[in-house]
Amino acid sequence: MKLRISSWKMTWTFIIAAVLVAAIIFGIFFSYFLSWPWTPANETQKYWWVPYLLIGIWVVLTVIFYVLTLTSNYYMVSKSEIDQVRFRRHTHYRLENVIYIDQEKSKKRKMVCFFTKDGYKKYLTFDRKGKIYEIMLKNCHNLMSEEEFRNLYPNVKF
Repeated sequence: MKLRISSWKMTWTFIIAAVLVAAIIFGIFFSYFLSWPWTPANETQKYWWVPYLLIGIWVVLTVIFYVLTLTSNYYMVSKSEIDQVRFRRHTHYRLENVIYIDQEKSKKRKMVCFFTKDGYKKYLTFDRKGKIYEIMLKNCHNLMSEEEFRNLYPNVKF
């Protein structure tokens, strides 16, 4: 089953990243943007259109990457594993290796927070309807209580 990641969360993340990139680009070319004439003062002034071109290129690239991000991030779910696909990178999570799901934090933050047998904490963003959380609760058969998990891994921080 293919589950799309929540577009709302991805949009906010992408907006924050786009603003940061714009701030970095503006910071690098700060003096360039301030000293460059934005309109032609006379016919001899060449390349007055370069700042507009740079801003246009940034806007077009931002829109292209936004569409790619929305279309190429999803989960492939089976009964025994979850495959998280980000562009061309696949991350496999075997459900038999999941030993604890922090249900309180998962519901609150709309992200599945779980721990593997190795003691590593992992996060998966909810899909549009939150089915990934329900599937993990249903298909993870090695789940233990919080007390058992803390006794087994006392150094792991929640």
